[in-house]
Amino acid sequence: MVGFSDKLRFMNLLIDDIRLAKEIGIKSCQECTFSNGGQYFAAVHNNVVQIFSTYTCENIGNLRGHSGKVSSEMASMTLATLQVYS
Repeated sequence: MVGFSDKLRFMNLLIDDIRLAKEIGIKSCQECTFSNGGQYFAAVHNNVVQIFSTYTCENIGNLRGHSGKVSSEMASMTLATLQVYS
């Protein structure tokens, strides 16, 4: 997972190459974390945390309502819990 100014890109790291697998339309993603099992990842943009499936890169939920920018996420995200700090 690599964040660029225009998109978030899911890349495959090979022995002698890096290949693009998927592009996700999140501009200037500040932080991204994977769930314990790796089946989900969360990406932060300003005050919204978006949850995606790692296998399909489908957005399965958005967490809104933070009063300010999200500053960090816990690396121990599970399906039941995600701790977010703003």
